[in-house]
Amino acid sequence: MNKTIKKLVVIAAVALSAGALAQTYNVYNHKKMAAIECGGEQNIKSVTSKKFECIEQARKTL
Repeated sequence: MNKTIKKLVVIAAVALSAGALAQTYNVYNHKKMAAIECGGEQNIKSVTSKKFECIEQARKTL
């Protein structure tokens, strides 16, 4: 029984670690995409592992 519990703990730890790495990777990729879509890093409002938002800037009309 102790071996079974140890295996479950190891499997849970590996799964949590993989999830954390995936989330970090997604945030990194969204930050790169946001910089392109928003016109630069200074125009990024927020970035998460699921989405990003740009700061709305007033557009000048000529």
